[in-house]
Amino acid sequence: MHKIIKQKELTYIKYKFLARAILNNELIIGPSDTVYGLYTVPTKKSVKKIIKFKGRDYNKPVSVFMYNIQHANKFIKYKSHIDFISNLLKKDTKYTFIVKASAYAIKTLPRPIITDSKTIGIRIIRHEFITNIFMGMQKAFNKLMPITATSANISNTMPYCDFNLLTKSIPKNKLKYIKHLIDYGKLQKCNNLSPHASTLIDISKGLKNIRFIKR
Repeated sequence: MHKIIKQKELTYIKYKFLARAILNNELIIGPSDTVYGLYTVPTKKSVKKIIKFKGRDYNKPVSVFMYNIQHANKFIKYKSHIDFISNLLKKDTKYTFIVKASAYAIKTLPRPIITDSKTIGIRIIRHEFITNIFMGMQKAFNKLMPITATSANISNTMPYCDFNLLTKSIPKNKLKYIKHLIDYGKLQKCNNLSPHASTLIDISKGLKNIRFIKR
């Protein structure tokens, strides 16, 4: 049975509780710097839950959050890409970077986190909710794993930046996949008529062939 937790209820103990749930392959809906997201660790078991909840094609990639650039380092193949990401994040964090995955990433992460072309989508943001989940992992469980960074909407519908509109949009038969929903109300700079997820920046074919994809 899913449980709604309001922003004002979030304490260190609650974040530890949520980190444990995520590490146990449970799905959590929570806020980000753009829209509400669907969060768990990227394992085969949890990715299957995401696919079933969203009703999406299994081959469609799922991006991941990293705690910081140092955390992302071992999942990215080329150092030049790490430097590019680090410099761009000084200006804004509302980006998802498509990069060539490292050997470590290919070995440890499942499809569709790793695509057939051996790429991975990475986000590094400074939103308090995501940051505190990572800190809960580290301090309480001495673990630091990526967290899925896909929007919490059903496939082929728009993402949501308003909690009430989001919960009304989720079919009841889909809620069985969700452990907790975190209510941050209407997210900062929320535009219900045109909510935007992060901008994709594809550098997987090299820094001379960068593609910007607005979503």
